Amino acid sequence: MTSESFADYCDRIRNAPVPAPNPRVIVPCSGAKLDHRARARDLYTGRLFQAAWRAGEGLIRHHDIAQAPFILSAKHGIVPPWVMLDPYDCTWDDADQRIGAAELAAQVAATWDRPTKVFALMPAAYVRQLKMATFGTDVDVRAPLAGLGIGEQLGLLKRLAEGERPASEPATVPVPRSTWTPPAKPEIQTLF
Repeated sequence: MTSESFADYCDRIRNAPVPAPNPRVIVPCSGAKLDHRARARDLYTGRLFQAAWRAGEGLIRHHDIAQAPFILSAKHGIVPPWVMLDPYDCTWDDADQRIGAAELAAQVAATWDRPTKVFALMPAAYVRQLKMATFGTDVDVRAPLAGLGIGEQLGLLKRLAEGERPASEPATVPVPRSTWTPPAKPEIQTLF
């Protein structure tokens, strides 16, 4: 058996072919929560969260997705389902309480560190935040609920839980344009 230096080992690992990434699933948090500390998976009790969670489990069972769904929380960002959380009251509209865009982008980089397809089983407000956080990365966000009313969302989530394959094309969710505007051109003053 030959030994290799740590540097050689690092080079070998760095140059190894990267296996095709498994798709991931992310679901929204909900306003309805338990009134006590619980695992993230158990804390959220809202109807859409429960339907999205069952759909995420259906995708895992039927479509070769290797991980439990993650949860996108307006307060905490990307949350694994086993993390213990206290109940909170925060929405994407609470600018002073919600997770910041830079922190959410850092979580994306730490959670999905290679090209990844993410099925975002969530309403447009959540998808918008996730798309802004993944802009310029190799994370391909698919949003099968985009553009659907709540009844249609719940119907699609039920079908996904039963094994239906999600749409393969990424859905279009408008991302707000930056509010930055270029400064006005300075006036040219003549010295004469």
